[in-house]
Amino acid sequence: MNKYFIAPIILLLVIFQFQLKAQSGQAHQSQSPPINPGYPFVRGMFVDCANDIISDISNGSTLGLYQDLADYISNNSISYIILSNLENSNVFGDPVLENALRSFMHAMRTSFPGIKIGIEGSDGGFFQNTGYLHIWERFGKECYPIDAMHSIKKIDEITNDQKSQLNLKRSELCKFFIRAARFGRNTDNYTLAYSCEMAFDVLYVKYPYWLHTSSITDMQNEFNNFKDILYLLHVLKCQYNCTGSIDAEFLPTEIFNLQGWTAIDQITDVDPFVDRLMVPAFTNWANSVFDISCKTMHFLTDPFSKLGSRFFIELSAESISFKYCNSSITPNNFLGDYLDGTTNPSGNMYSVEKKFLDKFNNPSYTCANCQCQAYVNNHFTSSNSQGNILSGMMWGPYSMLKDHNLFKIKNNSSKDEYLSEAEWIQLYDIQGRLLFQSKNMPENNFLPNGLYLKLTTLQDGKIIKSKLLMSEDGIKNIVLVDPLRE
Repeated sequence: MNKYFIAPIILLLVIFQFQLKAQSGQAHQSQSPPINPGYPFVRGMFVDCANDIISDISNGSTLGLYQDLADYISNNSISYIILSNLENSNVFGDPVLENALRSFMHAMRTSFPGIKIGIEGSDGGFFQNTGYLHIWERFGKECYPIDAMHSIKKIDEITNDQKSQLNLKRSELCKFFIRAARFGRNTDNYTLAYSCEMAFDVLYVKYPYWLHTSSITDMQNEFNNFKDILYLLHVLKCQYNCTGSIDAEFLPTEIFNLQGWTAIDQITDVDPFVDRLMVPAFTNWANSVFDISCKTMHFLTDPFSKLGSRFFIELSAESISFKYCNSSITPNNFLGDYLDGTTNPSGNMYSVEKKFLDKFNNPSYTCANCQCQAYVNNHFTSSNSQGNILSGMMWGPYSMLKDHNLFKIKNNSSKDEYLSEAEWIQLYDIQGRLLFQSKNMPENNFLPNGLYLKLTTLQDGKIIKSKLLMSEDGIKNIVLVDPLRE
């Protein structure tokens, strides 16, 4: 059999087995993310070792690493994943690995309707020159923020200028994102559930310029690289409309504010080109996540930033007693021991998220040491119409979360628990767009005929996933994940 067709067949078998597994047997289950009043709350995850998962699929694994990831996503209410550590791999350009990646995307979207899949480009690691990448004239003239000819020249420059190691890093990351965006378009040989099935929903850049503290010049040079990459991503999002979001890790710093370069300056330059900011909150104390994020959240409400900035809080499950995927580097001391039960108190992902939200939604909460004040115009609450929007929490790395069983073992459920009153109902179309949310579903058809995904959040935090078929015969609801049978 042609090796180009092995991976899709294998993944279809994996999907079938995964769906059977979801119908029976006991599994581990953490609590669903808490509902944040006023808008949905997303639990996302960085998937390190993504290259290993893709290689495993290309080598013919029917269970293996993909199944482990699918189980973890299902058991822990993950609705957004970012594939990490691919920027220094050869996935794009290798037909076998690209085929395996398509199989991965198809399997994910089949098993988890509505899931968002992103790809990360990071400045970490060693970059090699992959050659000149032609930027053609028709590269989305209407997508450039400024004059088209000037912008074509700018895109070509930041993509192919490698006169220094700093420029090489920027150049190769730009090429990586261009290849990732083009990959999602090349789907002619596949029968798709919808046209964007193979495209990445999110392009995510991790470029921590704020760590270059030796001089203001060094930091500003890295910051300019960061902005150039975001400029390119802005154009790619417009050119390839299956990509819905540009996300970026962002921690504006005041280290050089006495030299006239402030955190607000950085926000003013970056915010317009980012749809959702990823604010690092790396700590080993679950109760301090809000406190160490609060100052940055206040900065984001500055009148010079865009109104309604969206952001995630980025958390790490690292522990010095764990190991990174394929690396001998000693991890940092973050929330791994709390999640593992080593520390007292300890908890799970849900308890960390809830501790954060309890402070986030409390307008009277103050924290003098972290410059978090209780004044209405600048306090981050979901009831503040002038405030920005918390999208959710991003966890990582996946390999540590999985390898050390960092999730809560689910207790036995009862029928009464399954039938408890719905706390929140959300309805999505097959492209993952939120169409409706309320405590109750209308009795009659209220949307065009077709297939939809319904997420019903119960009062105890559990989520029931259903397919909703709307037709002239009425509304038919098919439960996909039964919390009694997980």
